[in-house]
Amino acid sequence: MIRIRDARKLSHEALEALRRLGVSLVLAGEKQSKVASSLHVTRTTLVRWMMAYRSGGEAALAARKPPGRPPMLSKKQRERLRAIVVGKSPRQFGYALPRWNIRLIAQVIEREFGVTRHESTVSRMLRSMELDAHRPTRPPPDSLQCEHEQGGMERLAEIVGFPRSQQSPTPMRPACSD
Repeated sequence: MIRIRDARKLSHEALEALRRLGVSLVLAGEKQSKVASSLHVTRTTLVRWMMAYRSGGEAALAARKPPGRPPMLSKKQRERLRAIVVGKSPRQFGYALPRWNIRLIAQVIEREFGVTRHESTVSRMLRSMELDAHRPTRPPPDSLQCEHEQGGMERLAEIVGFPRSQQSPTPMRPACSD
């Protein structure tokens, strides 16, 4: 026979089997105190199992997943966050950076939903939403600025570090609406 010192360390399935065994022994006529002692649980615990069985039957003894902490954003808020982040640039929302990062998304969550969370928590939430702030989707073409607003393609080539000889004679650029 397995020696149980602390039932709290058992798996959920083992605890369910222990509950069912305890209830069946009491229903078979054993004294509650004797059953509790043999199962290494308190008599109060066994009484709770019996009350649960009497009010809900076998289903009340079943193992259930612990509820855990509620999500920081509701499903509707997550959908709204996805609409804000996916396919859009932070610049469209007044931020100076061209790409999303965890810190910016945490700021958006705080501004839009009034929820403050650590960056690691925001990162886990984004992974659960199958989003990656470090590999954002490309902003839609209408969010790009016209060539004259960007300072010209030549300026962009200088910043990136392309030598003049490698530049394309007809660079691709978004159509201006001027």
